[in-house]
Amino acid sequence: MVLFWSWVLVTLLAISDLLLATPNTTACADTCASLSHILGEKVVFPGTSNFTQSIGTYYSAQEAELTPSCVVLPSSAEDVSLFIKKLSSVNRAGYDPGYPSCPFAIKGGGHAPSTGAANINRGITLHLGALRQVSLNSDKSVISLGGGSHWGDAYDVLTPLGLSVAGGRNGDVGVAGLLTGGGISFFTARTGFSCDNVKNFEVVLADGSIVSANAKMNRGLWKALRGGSNNFGVVVRFDIPTFPQSNYLGGSVTFLVSSFEAQINAFTNLTAAEVFDPYMSVILTFFWSPQYGFLISNNLAHTSSNSSTSNPPASIQPFLNIQPQLFSTMRTSNVSDFINELTQSGAPLDGLRNSYATTTFQANASFMTEIFHFWNSTMAALTTLPSLASAGMTFEPIPTAITSKSERLGGNSLGLDARDGNLVLLQISLTWTSAADDKTMMMASEKLNNRIDAAAKSWGVFNRWKYLNYAAPYQEVIEGYGTISKSHLRAMSKVYDPLGFFQKVVPGGFKLFT
Repeated sequence: MVLFWSWVLVTLLAISDLLLATPNTTACADTCASLSHILGEKVVFPGTSNFTQSIGTYYSAQEAELTPSCVVLPSSAEDVSLFIKKLSSVNRAGYDPGYPSCPFAIKGGGHAPSTGAANINRGITLHLGALRQVSLNSDKSVISLGGGSHWGDAYDVLTPLGLSVAGGRNGDVGVAGLLTGGGISFFTARTGFSCDNVKNFEVVLADGSIVSANAKMNRGLWKALRGGSNNFGVVVRFDIPTFPQSNYLGGSVTFLVSSFEAQINAFTNLTAAEVFDPYMSVILTFFWSPQYGFLISNNLAHTSSNSSTSNPPASIQPFLNIQPQLFSTMRTSNVSDFINELTQSGAPLDGLRNSYATTTFQANASFMTEIFHFWNSTMAALTTLPSLASAGMTFEPIPTAITSKSERLGGNSLGLDARDGNLVLLQISLTWTSAADDKTMMMASEKLNNRIDAAAKSWGVFNRWKYLNYAAPYQEVIEGYGTISKSHLRAMSKVYDPLGFFQKVVPGGFKLFT
């Protein structure tokens, strides 16, 4: 088995190297020069401070290590349109052999950890960081967020007004990646997936046209963009409904790892309940760090207006009953405060080497216990590596209270509905410091994830869905959406991108026709 996994990893790395080696350096240099004439100082080159600053804004070291021929910093939808038109004319290699090829990457928030997801070696990176506009309509019922916005930008505006939005739980996470990949918020059981709440996408298509996609115009594209990632165009603005949100009970509690059985039981009892409390949010993480060893953290929220430390709702009480509690930040506060807590807790790991992997299964306490033992076995080897900075295994509930909402909100591309039952989403995350350990870390993550999938099938609890925003490059995210959703995505690609520009010229992410 070790030899098999080694072969798989070497093959994946070879494919990755091939993708990163694809750009024709001369063609990209010429294209960058041409773009500089069109967009002026919005095109920055290696060796300049603006270039260095733009490359330094990635969450993952693997992304920051890539060096594009230039970085383009558009400040409007029209700038993006000009860029796309130029790249479309240059990139005939995507359509006909023999023409020069200059692929590009699209960077929104830059939080995806995988090499090449939002940056590219020797190609061109379209960096949307200047598109961070945040505005509210006249009655404050809809917030419009630029394609380069981060969720902290939105909450900074909304929280003082007593409003919120079904957005990310980390202020540094990009709006674009979260919303086009699905999206989970503190409010998901009330609102559905974050992508289900996008009323309108303003998107630049492969021919450079700027269109709106919503319930009335380009409805098929609207649905496709809700989970379809970067396969259809460059989204330059998202319009999302707001809702009133008062202070609520939330925070994080840290426990000894010996409490794992009580944690798993509380989690599965909540997830599998006949009626899921729509105000409840829980992120259960088994983690390891060099400073503290193995611990368990529960990030909890009950977003009802009447929740408080003195009057915790029944759904949150089983988690609060677990003892001993080594540390607790439970309090009544506002959305921005809770967002900042999670943002700051992850900040020490920013800029290190990272990997994610994910799977989904039906809620089952005994099966979660088996996963815990799988995790312990994997960690016994990894914790001997001095380079390991952090490791986490995170469980989140995906009950029918969430998956049943999509259809009435216009539908999405994720391929889930209430017939899937009450599900558990699992994320495996590793963070390390040395590039020499890349192969070891990624192979360990993949082996653990595949072991869990195999066991889930044996237990009869497996679900095909792979959450795009947590997925590893080797995982078949689009296949996991199911035949109907995959067919719709492909059909929309042929309508809005008939030459396959975003399939062939944007190599990062999860493609529709591979």
